[in-house]
Amino acid sequence: MQQPSIQQFKQKYVEEVNDMLNDMEGSILTLEQDPSSIEEINQVFRVMHTIKGTSAMYDFKTVEKITHDVESIYSKIRDTQGSVSKEVSTLTLECVDLLRQLLNQPSADDDALVDDFLARVAAIDGRPAHPAVAGGGQDGGGEMIASAVKATYYVMFAPEADITNRGVNIKGILDNIKELGENTVFTRSWADGEAGKGKFYMYWEAVFATDLPFNELDEIFLFVHDETKIEKIADVNLFDSDDFKEQLAAYQLTDTPIDTAELKAIAMLMQPSIPEPQPELQPAPLHTPEQPVQPPQSEKKTVARSIETIDTKSSGIKVDSEKLDELMNLVSEFVNTKAEILLIAEKYDIPELHDIYEKVDKLSNKLKDNALSIRLVPIESLMLRFQRLVRDLSKELGKQVDFVTEGTDTELDKTIIDSLAVPLMHIIRNSIDHGIESVERRRELKKPDHGIIKFTAFYSGNNVFIQVQDDGAGMNPAYLREKAIEKGFIKASEHLTNRQLYDLVFLPGFSTAQKITGISGRGVGMDAVKQSIMRLRGEIDMDSEVDLGTITTIKLPLTLSIVDALLVSVGETLFLIPVYIIDSCIHIRHKDVENSNGRIIHEGEPIPIVDMRTSLNMGGTPPEESVVVMVKYKDSRVGLVLDKVHGEHQAVLKSLGKYFSKQEYLSGGSVLGDGSIALVLDTNKLIRQLKKQ
Repeated sequence: MQQPSIQQFKQKYVEEVNDMLNDMEGSILTLEQDPSSIEEINQVFRVMHTIKGTSAMYDFKTVEKITHDVESIYSKIRDTQGSVSKEVSTLTLECVDLLRQLLNQPSADDDALVDDFLARVAAIDGRPAHPAVAGGGQDGGGEMIASAVKATYYVMFAPEADITNRGVNIKGILDNIKELGENTVFTRSWADGEAGKGKFYMYWEAVFATDLPFNELDEIFLFVHDETKIEKIADVNLFDSDDFKEQLAAYQLTDTPIDTAELKAIAMLMQPSIPEPQPELQPAPLHTPEQPVQPPQSEKKTVARSIETIDTKSSGIKVDSEKLDELMNLVSEFVNTKAEILLIAEKYDIPELHDIYEKVDKLSNKLKDNALSIRLVPIESLMLRFQRLVRDLSKELGKQVDFVTEGTDTELDKTIIDSLAVPLMHIIRNSIDHGIESVERRRELKKPDHGIIKFTAFYSGNNVFIQVQDDGAGMNPAYLREKAIEKGFIKASEHLTNRQLYDLVFLPGFSTAQKITGISGRGVGMDAVKQSIMRLRGEIDMDSEVDLGTITTIKLPLTLSIVDALLVSVGETLFLIPVYIIDSCIHIRHKDVENSNGRIIHEGEPIPIVDMRTSLNMGGTPPEESVVVMVKYKDSRVGLVLDKVHGEHQAVLKSLGKYFSKQEYLSGGSVLGDGSIALVLDTNKLIRQLKKQ
């Protein structure tokens, strides 16, 4: 198997840091609401400290310097039990942006940006500024944390033989240990023959005293977990004991591996009134070995064996999105193969094959549901960037806006989530720019100074609805009509309902902005938003009331990959209609369709019908008896007149490609078991277009 390259390890590092920055960004936004939250202050400090340590491993000196300086500010806030000022939170958000740029999109202008940022950090911290890479990448040459030391730890770092190929900077790891507080580091070499068993030719032991909690130590060794063991020795600073220092010196002179039991015995002499901690109260080791790990005093081979027994267990793993896509492709092929089995079983009337099909069908459904659930991601994953957008844009526009969320645990397919970010950000930008009024205007209207943008998500059947609502100025239908006539979108003689006037906002080039700014007013945006939503087989509409606000509603399918559908036909052409939009099916004589004047009575209700053969210009002679499939359209039902219903089909949806991308009524296609193609009808587009004619 091909060994990962240094670039791959560094890419993994960048991904991990991006995740940590996302967590920290959320903490900063929370701190702006509660500046004294010790939990969030500790979280920011911990992330800065962890990134600083891991960046040293991979020799990212500039990142190390930035995080060191920002960490220093939060260390002082922690020590003094202070609060985070607006200036500090703004600077920390800028730090997040700068680190993302340095790691993801580095450019030639970065040095100037970094120097300017570090100068502002130094000004807040009350000290002279230093260049980004001063000190050769070591944060102050191993300065100690100026806080009260509470505990003493032992760490053994036994790297794998390929550690240098992975791009890990061993010196950076050792520098991290030295920065933790008072310390002694022992450099060891393996006994003859041991270095060849997958280990680096050297390993290190260290004893240090620090006030950092155990879980923060765990994060320092984030990228060398499998090669590190940490054990707590005492709840006091053992470096205050001469006996302890003499014992460490003995280990240094004799080159004997450290026996933590001896160090714990010295700790007991220092604090006789404190009972030895019970095993269940001890902090869990970084990796729990199957057998207790006790490096021997005389034989180094046992140290090697103890490293091999380290076992790491995790409740979850990260999976590359490309692997998830490949999984869905394989599931899709499996679904198609299942359909082929059924076709052969029916064609040759093989009972045994029918039995096999039943088993395969159950497995296929379970596999499909499992694969789809793996791809589902909570909408909450988008909220952080929206909170940041509201915070920055409202500040830029001089408005006061609160962002409220509800139902963010609602899940959608990852592909849909990824495609939703940009259109939703545009909707929220519009709400802040066009919707929420200035503080002065809101006071005139006797509204609270703070405007509200509410983001809501919820399930409804096999769909997810997302609503973005603001309590701002709303849209004036009369003004929309005036603008539409001025730009030539409608004639002055045309009469449109309010809903139709709101729909004009989604037309290309239509804008109600009074002036062009960096935020809006160029006549692009909402039409692109609608196109993005429609590509996801979704719908979008708006409703508004003057001075009360605007609500934008998006309706989306749960997934884009596999859908249960009804297989129907008109002539020789096969179509698929998603089951979740079907209300019922009835049979009707085609002569009655011709005499219906576009409506039939069903369950005592007049239902508009659409003759698919005529509407799609398919020609041919219809059968004497047709089928009407009742589909849901907004709050009503519409009947689609078809030739025949063939039954339910589990459709694996595929794109029709760029040559068919402009087809109005088709959203994709699916390969059937016999190799024929069925086209997926987008009934909403079809009905909407026919209503305009």
